[in-house]
Amino acid sequence: MLRKFESQAREQGVKDVRTIKQRGNVAEEILKIADKEKVDMIVLGSRGRSTAKEFLLGGVSHKVVHHARCPVTVVR
Repeated sequence: MLRKFESQAREQGVKDVRTIKQRGNVAEEILKIADKEKVDMIVLGSRGRSTAKEFLLGGVSHKVVHHARCPVTVVR
């Protein structure tokens, strides 16, 4: 699955694409890796929950959007 998304990003003109498989709290790991790697942008998917539900459930995209030190694009 990671290779598929990496290929799609390259086809859309993204030059430096890296995928990382990690275990742990998803939002925290994304934020740690983004800081460590000094990424320019985070792109992640959303399950389509409403903003209110994400806030109540602590959704990954909600946490990343509000705590990342770089731009975040959420794709539905």
